[in-house]
Amino acid sequence: MRGDLRLFFRQLSTLLDAGLPADRAFRVLAGDRAMAGLAGVAGKIAARLEAGESLSSAIGEAGEPFDGFDRAVIAASEKTGELGPGIAALARHHETRHADREKLRTALTYPAVLTVAAIGAITALMVFVIPRFEPIFRQGGTDMPALTQGLLTLSEAVRDYGWIALVLAGTLLAGLFTPAGRRQADEALLRMPVFGRLLESIEIERWTRGLSLLAGRGVPLPDALVVASALFSNGVMREAAEQLAARVREGRTLSAAAAESGRFPDAALQLIRIGEESGSLDLMLARTADYHGEEARGRLTRLTALIEPFIIIVLGGVVATVVIALMLTVTSLNDAML
Repeated sequence: MRGDLRLFFRQLSTLLDAGLPADRAFRVLAGDRAMAGLAGVAGKIAARLEAGESLSSAIGEAGEPFDGFDRAVIAASEKTGELGPGIAALARHHETRHADREKLRTALTYPAVLTVAAIGAITALMVFVIPRFEPIFRQGGTDMPALTQGLLTLSEAVRDYGWIALVLAGTLLAGLFTPAGRRQADEALLRMPVFGRLLESIEIERWTRGLSLLAGRGVPLPDALVVASALFSNGVMREAAEQLAARVREGRTLSAAAAESGRFPDAALQLIRIGEESGSLDLMLARTADYHGEEARGRLTRLTALIEPFIIIVLGGVVATVVIALMLTVTSLNDAML
């Protein structure tokens, strides 16, 4: 249902811009079949508005699918009397997040499929193809080349002990569902070469864009930091953002607190510091988001450009090794017969 929020807020923004009061706008959304599950939520909100409740209160009572970020933006926009612009900004926020997720999914789908195909092909070679040649090699009466012997040994190990690898993989996956395992995985992802920097850029872009929206709508910075910390999908980065919010509440500047955390890149720290000194923090946060968004797209392009040929080279190398081993053995057998 969260995926429908971009359409929900966009249509709500359009209705409010057209001059409809909030209760009538939600009634219109409640009758829109395109809203699917959100139509019922819109109807409940409309009923509360008609009963005299404020929109922020009605949204808060609705609970899911609205999160703390949605509620904070709506409450701040209602308080400042800029509900229409606030809803429009919220719609753009959800549209941007959806577009970013789609770009990431599209860019990584082909390498993921290629990786699975390569692993499947190599496993099939080890389990089904090489064992068929093993009796011929061993009955030849000659010493097999070292490469052939190595392949036969590896094939036997995969067939005999492959289940251990599957059990270990299953254990690791199960560990991801525990808090400690999830945190270790998040830490490992951030430490990965190339991919770790990509993930960092994506996380920083999401956080600064959300924080800019909250600050621009008049939410006090300590409160905005608490709400925006939930925008991090990486647990390690989310913990750093929560600690940062606590330091700012104690009186530290945002740039100083972010620098102390050690989790935020220099470019973000410099732009945030400029925003604090110039009194335009929300604007500089938006520029920080733009900067890291562009950086993330560039890193993603380079990553996919590296992954695809690497997988092809590895798969080709394995196939070539098998072919060479077969040819060497056949040559040895021919020489022995002659």
